[in-house]
Amino acid sequence: MGTYVARFVRVGPPPTRFGESPEQRRQTISAIRINGLPLNEASWLQVDTVTRLTAPDGFRMLVYPDSHSPYEHQGVLRAIFDFAEWYCPHLSVDNGDFLDLGEFSRFARNVKDGMPFSTAGSIEAAKHQLRAKMKAGNPALLIVDPGNHDDRERRYLSEFAPQLGGIVNGANHNRLTDLATNILNFRPDDPIMFCWGVGQVGGKEGGLILQDYRLRHGNMVDPKPAYSAYKHVLKSLDNIGIGHVHRSGDFAFETSEGLVKHGEEFGCNLDWDAPGTNYGTSDHDWTHAFGVVEVNNGIAHVQVIPAILGEDEEGRTREYFAFLDADFNLVEFPIYE
Repeated sequence: MGTYVARFVRVGPPPTRFGESPEQRRQTISAIRINGLPLNEASWLQVDTVTRLTAPDGFRMLVYPDSHSPYEHQGVLRAIFDFAEWYCPHLSVDNGDFLDLGEFSRFARNVKDGMPFSTAGSIEAAKHQLRAKMKAGNPALLIVDPGNHDDRERRYLSEFAPQLGGIVNGANHNRLTDLATNILNFRPDDPIMFCWGVGQVGGKEGGLILQDYRLRHGNMVDPKPAYSAYKHVLKSLDNIGIGHVHRSGDFAFETSEGLVKHGEEFGCNLDWDAPGTNYGTSDHDWTHAFGVVEVNNGIAHVQVIPAILGEDEEGRTREYFAFLDADFNLVEFPIYE
């Protein structure tokens, strides 16, 4: 949660949308390439390699960080959906850990108020969440970069019941633990794509590269904000945006060759105080946030948008997201209670 306090927060989304004609939108989307193919030809539901994405100037992409269904913060997501309806991204990205699956965790259970959700209920919540992200702002495609929580059921079976883990669905020939098809019930004609790494291991590989910028869930953690992204950049020498750590922050530095390297952490969208979560502590430094990536002059420009504090018309303190539009006007999106 930020420390800056604004004096006014608009209640509800702003009245006007991001400026773009329907023809401009069609031209931008038609110029996007995924692994060298136009969007209408790149009809993969799942890939097991890093996905290469190129886009023209004017391209806009929205990045959703960790939501951990069924513990997603409904008010935070609703505010981001309001932003999406105004921003109208050409593509959206879920950067992983959209599921929690705490019941398959190898760590000791320490939940508050019991476990109010079943595994089936968690999966249904994740389906609803992803389908809402597929619609918010009408992106041409939702790209999912699965995280370490999203493949917990596969890892659990591979460790404790590997014989069951190898059983396949006779209808689609995928393993019963296949996340996209057999668990979430997506089809190849749905506007969604899962960008796994080799072997469909969440969090450690996969993701996508837009121009010179990589989005991946991440697997390294440092307690200081932005230092986890810094570790990823040092390891791969890519400009990188990650989720995983639930903090928001960014950094940039210049190499000895004069190149600027940067990294971002996009926060989280979960309700860490919800009954059943493992996450609520007295000293956490997690942040409700999301990100946007825009292409200008052939370069991917990244912005982390954290929640900050402000006052509504009645003087009540509220969390909200704020963004400068192309004309440098501040638009505000309150987080619903």
